[in-house]
Amino acid sequence: METPLKSGVRSAVALRPEPGSVSKNRTTLLVLVSSVLFVHFVVWLLPGIFEVWELQAGDQLFRLRYYLTGPDTISRSIAHVDIDNSSIRTLNTTFAGREQYGEVTSILSRSLAASVGYDIIFARKGGLESDKAIVAAVREAGNIYFPVAFTLSDRPSQVRQADEPYPKFIDGMKWNPRIVREGEPYEAGPPLLTVFDELGEAARGIGFINVVPDRDGAFRRVPLLVKFHDGYYPSLPFRIVCDYLHVDPDSISVAFGERIILHDALLPDGEIRNVSIPIDERGQVLVNYPAGWGIFYHFSFAKVLEDGNDPAGLEKLRDLLDGSLVVVSEVATGASDIGATPYETDFPLSGLHSSVLNMILTGDYLRDVDPWAGTGIEALFLLVIAAMSLHLRPLRFFVASFFLVAVYDTVYVVAFLRLNIFVMLVAPGAAMLFAIASVLGYRYFSEEREKIFFRRTFENYFSRPVLRKIMERPELLSLGGEKKELTILFSDIAGFTGWSQSQNPDIIKRTLNDYFEEMANIVFRYDGTIDKYIGDGMMAFFGDPLPREDHAMAAVKAAVDMQKKIRELKERWEPEGGLPIKVRIGINTGEVVVGNMGSRQRMDYTVLGANVNLAQRLESSAPVEGILISGSVYKLVRNSVRTRSRGAIRLKGLTRKVRVYEVMADGER
Repeated sequence: METPLKSGVRSAVALRPEPGSVSKNRTTLLVLVSSVLFVHFVVWLLPGIFEVWELQAGDQLFRLRYYLTGPDTISRSIAHVDIDNSSIRTLNTTFAGREQYGEVTSILSRSLAASVGYDIIFARKGGLESDKAIVAAVREAGNIYFPVAFTLSDRPSQVRQADEPYPKFIDGMKWNPRIVREGEPYEAGPPLLTVFDELGEAARGIGFINVVPDRDGAFRRVPLLVKFHDGYYPSLPFRIVCDYLHVDPDSISVAFGERIILHDALLPDGEIRNVSIPIDERGQVLVNYPAGWGIFYHFSFAKVLEDGNDPAGLEKLRDLLDGSLVVVSEVATGASDIGATPYETDFPLSGLHSSVLNMILTGDYLRDVDPWAGTGIEALFLLVIAAMSLHLRPLRFFVASFFLVAVYDTVYVVAFLRLNIFVMLVAPGAAMLFAIASVLGYRYFSEEREKIFFRRTFENYFSRPVLRKIMERPELLSLGGEKKELTILFSDIAGFTGWSQSQNPDIIKRTLNDYFEEMANIVFRYDGTIDKYIGDGMMAFFGDPLPREDHAMAAVKAAVDMQKKIRELKERWEPEGGLPIKVRIGINTGEVVVGNMGSRQRMDYTVLGANVNLAQRLESSAPVEGILISGSVYKLVRNSVRTRSRGAIRLKGLTRKVRVYEVMADGER
């Protein structure tokens, strides 16, 4: 008879997924892929949040670089002349007069500055004499550049048509570089603000000063070219540096999304070569800030005025400014032209011009990793995580995964510090972390569910210590068939069939349950495994799955304790009209096949072989209330157990006689 409990054991063995099962692997991969897709969907749904996090993560790299290596590469050909607080105090006025600007322009020219870029827009005419002074100084210097502020839009349809009047010199400053790859450059509307006509016509050139901040308000990219009408206009620093490198607009080729190439540029050291500047689809360069505002040479506007009127002071300026690219701007307290950068929250934006100049002169550019390359890097790491999730246990997977994330972060940092490349961190990092957490969560709850199911099903077949070890080391259960020497015990209640015919089914069930519970407790006490309940009989084996060298002795001791317990049950049950229980027990030791055997629908962790059959024959030939053991058992326990020989007897189903021994009532010597 097969009990419901036995059927449950078989079902549990059949249903319990093995560590490398196909179904579990598929589910794990599905969880991982779903997690990654979910994170990227959230990134697509909430770009503002993740983009800001990505940008701010990049800012930390600038600070880390400065902490580790100090300022980045700096060209000493760049200088600032600042209308700062000390200048205002010295000049005793809030604003410098145009005569003073003209005088500073003349001084910088006589100091042999290569170019002077004003980050100040002289939009309206002032007094006649003052305007004449600055225009004359600019014309005489011949290397002065002024800004223009356009209306920018990333949508051409939203750009106002040029139906408003604007200075004609703007058209004369237009560029027509060779466009080798179309992109999405900013479209410019009519100039909002520029210098008055006479000053613009006297200047060497103009350049726009529009900069579009990122989502968090910080300035990290600067457009080098914008489109206006049928031509392009350069930014102020780009116009200055092209002239400095003797590159005409006709010698410039533009591939939006890739690079701007300045062909045959004459570098300060006399070398002639092409200069390649990486840009995005909008023609923007990613600004590689070498450090904060104070990293470049700075001269006070008032101090330049003072030194320029003294021969010794002018000679000193010439020593410092000879061949320099000078940026003149207002930076006094209260100046409105400030913004946030990776280094500072209140950064004078004229520093953008010097940072762009510095990048081009030093060739020290930043680059975004190609989107496809970034996707490939992320996919590679996710494939490694997927492989680890299929082959590592949860704890090892947890450790290995976070080590892998640390490797990715290291790649991110090294790519910036050594290669000047920005690798995406936040979205891929979030995808990897969420995927790891999801897989761990799935594995945890899945394995916990399996453990609970396994524990509830098998706790009636293994002792708790054995069950705990099996759960820790599932490999203890032989999944196929494995030959081992074990000891097998069979027990059967004598006369049970006749007694049960006259009993109520509930009484039979209660009696068997009480009996088997007591017997199971004894088997478990000696680390035995209950193989099956066969009607009123029981089969158990010792020495597997928990290895035990004295498995024969353990089986005999268990049998002795079982007979003692049965006598106690008999004394308790008989006065109440219960079963007058008497049990036969047979024990044999020998080589058997043990493992998980059966069909896909029904599996059984059991033992098979001739030695199992011999143990069953010993039980059927054992004396009532006695224990019969084979010669192989006797050899292993004879020094510890009292026995008496029953000679060689013929067992049912066997052709040869078998020497057997009966274990005495108290068992031990």
